[in-house]
Amino acid sequence: MIRFGKPSEVGVATHVIVKKLKEKGYTAAGDPTGSKSSSLISQTNKIKEIRRIFEDADIMLAEVGCWANLLDTDHAERQKNRDRMVETLAVADALGARCSVSGLGSYCHGYPNSKHSKKNFSDEAFQEAVGIARYCIDSVQQLKALSSAADEVALIILQNHIEGCVTDAIREQRGEDYIEELIATIRKAMKH
Repeated sequence: MIRFGKPSEVGVATHVIVKKLKEKGYTAAGDPTGSKSSSLISQTNKIKEIRRIFEDADIMLAEVGCWANLLDTDHAERQKNRDRMVETLAVADALGARCSVSGLGSYCHGYPNSKHSKKNFSDEAFQEAVGIARYCIDSVQQLKALSSAADEVALIILQNHIEGCVTDAIREQRGEDYIEELIATIRKAMKH
């Protein structure tokens, strides 16, 4: 299937972005976060809301961007940029985006728009690019595994509560309050 889209407007509410895309007949869009997706990493409700709005409109998020120098010669800056790339990839995955994009960067300090080095085209640079891709993918897989494990623990706790307290309360004809409490707890958990 071919979808046509355009970059999303920066600083515009998600529902407005989607409305404008639909009006123009687009079915795909670029980064709705304006390359600030890594700042959403802990905002699961916001991520879910953005994803829902795009899915409800049948607009595919084609990419989420992270434009940083992943080869920065300053080690601390390089690590900060790589961590930001991991967070961006995790957010892209949670948003349902097809990919997370970035340039590899350049062997220099700072943003490499016009700072090219011969070393950028070396075997070392290629090997580093492969290593960065592995690092990002492995890190996101670990984050997803931790999240899944936490969800599973929450389900076990919920199951024990239902099998114990709620079941007993229903048998004793006082289940209404427990069921309301259970629904409120599930609602609260779904928001996170």
